[in-house]
Amino acid sequence: DCNDSCPFDPDKTAPGICGCGVSDVDSDGDTVPDCVDQCPGLNDLADVNDDGIPDCILFPAIPTTSDWGLTILALMLLIGAKIRSNSSTKCA
Repeated sequence: DCNDSCPFDPDKTAPGICGCGVSDVDSDGDTVPDCVDQCPGLNDLADVNDDGIPDCILFPAIPTTSDWGLTILALMLLIGAKIRSNSSTKCA
């Protein structure tokens, strides 16, 4: 107990990411503890367009943890890029 940083938490001896009294469990297996998980049940680390924002926040209705979800997300990004390139083309 003299080296216990969480003396009132019987499950921890150090605070961890979530602090004392809160579990550091990761229910969805994305390596992000539930206490700071931005997208419970989805992969917070998936970022197909590499913008630093998890795909589960940008596209919450698309389950990016599945192959179909990734395919749909990739198609949406390609369509969005095509629309942006068409709108920047100037007419003569």
